[in-house]
Formats: sequence, structure tokens, C-alpha cells
Amino acid sequence: MAPATIEPDKSLPNISSVTSPPQDATV
Repeated sequence: MAPATIEPDKSLPNISSVTSPPQDATV
């Protein structure tokens, strides 16, 4: 989980995790 991926996650709702790579989707 790179910091760049965490930043958008905090700014946007859980939907951002779905758009993110499978690593976030699994979480």
C-alpha cells in the first residue's frame, strides 16, 4: 500500500479503494 494510494483513500469514500489496485480491493 503506497502512500499515494492512502492519500486518495482518506480524501474519497470507500469507492476509491474499489478503483484502486486489487491490493486495496481485497482490504
